[in-house]
Amino acid sequence: MEHLEVFVLSGCSSVKKIPNFVEPMERLRKLSLDGTGIECIPSSLEHLTSLSLLDLRDCKNLKCLPSAIGNLKAIKILDVSGCSNLATLPESIGKLEFVEKINLSGTAIKECPSSIARLKNLKALIFRGMEGPSQQPWLISLLLRLMPGSRHHPISLFLPPLSGLCSLMELDLSGHNLCEGAIPNDIGCLSSLVSLNLSGNNFVNLPTSISQLSKLENLCLSRCRKLQHLPVLSSDVGLLQVTADDCTKLEMLECPSNLDRLNSSCFNFINCFGMLEKESYNHITFTMLQRYLKGVPYAGDRYEIVMPGKEIPRWFTRQSMGSEVSVDLTPQWRDNKWMGYALCAVFEVYGSGWELSGVLEVNGKEEYPAPLLSLDVQPVSDHIWLLYVSRGISFGTEWQNSFSQLIFHFKSSGPCLVKSCGTRLVYESEVEELDVVYEIDVEELDEIATQSSSDVVD
Repeated sequence: MEHLEVFVLSGCSSVKKIPNFVEPMERLRKLSLDGTGIECIPSSLEHLTSLSLLDLRDCKNLKCLPSAIGNLKAIKILDVSGCSNLATLPESIGKLEFVEKINLSGTAIKECPSSIARLKNLKALIFRGMEGPSQQPWLISLLLRLMPGSRHHPISLFLPPLSGLCSLMELDLSGHNLCEGAIPNDIGCLSSLVSLNLSGNNFVNLPTSISQLSKLENLCLSRCRKLQHLPVLSSDVGLLQVTADDCTKLEMLECPSNLDRLNSSCFNFINCFGMLEKESYNHITFTMLQRYLKGVPYAGDRYEIVMPGKEIPRWFTRQSMGSEVSVDLTPQWRDNKWMGYALCAVFEVYGSGWELSGVLEVNGKEEYPAPLLSLDVQPVSDHIWLLYVSRGISFGTEWQNSFSQLIFHFKSSGPCLVKSCGTRLVYESEVEELDVVYEIDVEELDEIATQSSSDVVD
């Protein structure tokens, strides 16, 4: 056994107990006990000094971890996801100085030791809960404390300072029904954070310090049905994707402060009907597009947004009913002032498993596919998909003098129907027009909101 490097008992549900590790096993790097029936881990685990992976996924009978786990100095991955009877973690977990990923999803843990904040090499903390109205709302927490001003509020569990997690790149706290104040303001100190998933929670506002997450690329807030305001976001990495589908009370959307420095941005606001009541809803959409177009310096630039709506904005000079629209080209169409093209489609979804894609046809050949829209959420009324694609991403450096017409197709699969579409070739001189071309039709917005309110459950 002293030469053993990998020990796998995965899926052996009849295994209820593992023996003590009494022999030297200094070469053992991976211990996979996932899906077994074990109830506890022996303290002699600490003798596995070279162990880098401890996989305890779906050990439904496991109730605790030994404090000796803190002596596993070489551990890099600890996975206890699906251990539905595991309710606590030992304080010694803060000694895992080289751990890079911890997965606590689907456990009964409601309070974690504060020592977890000392894990300076931790890159991913995955702590998905089981969201749903039938579940008692509870907050994951690393420290139990009284909230300031709690005279009028019940005692709550919430996250302690997070600034010690300086290497954290992925944080997933989805599905825990986290309430207002559960996320500390110092979340903005997570200087390495790339992906933040807070979907399925109950807070009304996000900490404003989120705007300090300069490395953030992906923010997921889907099904946060009490969320009303999205703070200013700022990313220095050139990529930003925000998903806030089914945030039915979201009213305010701030234009990202550095939108003109992003080489790609994507915003999904499916079923966000709360914003329809605000006059700034469509204005901010075109303000964002304008700011983006003013700063695009890259060949692969793309901007897209999905939102409720039933009409193609007038700014799109070529419009058509159905899923196809064409543009007849003049000899000067591709001069050096041409930036790219904008597309817009009004679509309806009447079931799950849908996809929508855009294809550019040139000289009878479908050679230039546009981005694919494929989401799990189902829109409950008509929505608009608006996107801009730079000339570089479609045409590269190859220019064809024989181009006389561009044809844009929106192709749908599954229960999805494209009702109308539009396009416009975008030139540098036209960017300023976005200041005035779109006026809000309040009656239209009210009609959309009225039609949708009966289908939306807060």
